[in-house]
Amino acid sequence: LLAAVDDALLLTLPGLAEVVIETPDGVRTLSRSAHGPYTHIDDSAQGPRRWRTVFHHGPVEPALLADRPVEERLRPHWSVTWAVPVDESGAPLRPRTAPVVHAPTPTDEPLGIPALLIASFPLDTARRHPAPGPLTDFLVERAGDAYAELLGAWQPVSTGTIDLVPGPLGKGGLDGALRGAILARLPRVAFLEPAAPREPEAEQSWADDWEQDRDRDRTD
Repeated sequence: LLAAVDDALLLTLPGLAEVVIETPDGVRTLSRSAHGPYTHIDDSAQGPRRWRTVFHHGPVEPALLADRPVEERLRPHWSVTWAVPVDESGAPLRPRTAPVVHAPTPTDEPLGIPALLIASFPLDTARRHPAPGPLTDFLVERAGDAYAELLGAWQPVSTGTIDLVPGPLGKGGLDGALRGAILARLPRVAFLEPAAPREPEAEQSWADDWEQDRDRDRTD
């Protein structure tokens, strides 16, 4: 179980800066740091990784909680996080985390969208799948908003960004609903490589403060 711990744990708990895992095989440390739109996860076993993230949250209307247990009605707050790992050039990579919906812990609900989704979906009685209902429908729409923002703000813009566009066929009901919400918004989002050449300054504007510090050190 401890060996299965991955970046999703620190991305789920933004207040947690470090996790130390001690097993008979040794000690593994995962640490988190924020750098502009990026979150860096440094894993002593697997090396550093960089994630581009977007986080939306807000209050939940009481009507959306009418069919939920009392403990959930006492926490009328929703949140959605999308996270995509990137390479050294800033191009998106396929996440190595489990390809399931995190709510916020991993569920058995498949997710084929090429990103990590962590959201406050209500769970069914077995706590293995998001429960259908108005709150889940609401969160699907908020997840669509957040994903559109993630793509719209993506830098550097490149042909690789197209890999983040999900296909229309989902791996399950919720995955299909998420794809539908995302695809409905993308026609209004400018995220593709422009036809005209970009200015050299624009090529560097996407770099976060960690990369700027690294480049500065090389020139000193």
